[in-house]
Amino acid sequence: MPTAAPTPEGPRASHLLGHPPDARPLLLNCDDLGLNEWVNLAVIESIQQGIAASCSLMTPCHAAPHALRLA
Repeated sequence: MPTAAPTPEGPRASHLLGHPPDARPLLLNCDDLGLNEWVNLAVIESIQQGIAASCSLMTPCHAAPHALRLA
């Protein structure tokens, strides 16, 4: 027998971020920053254009210093 999910008290996080109360926003994270220079440029451009919300830096990769300079 299915049961209803518990309802949280107060507003949802999406509403607190300025979205309608029933919105389900998608936050994109770019992985592999630092993999190579082309990936670095694409990640930075995605964030600047508002496509992605965050990224993950791979510090052991050879292009990590380049990524840090771009950031």
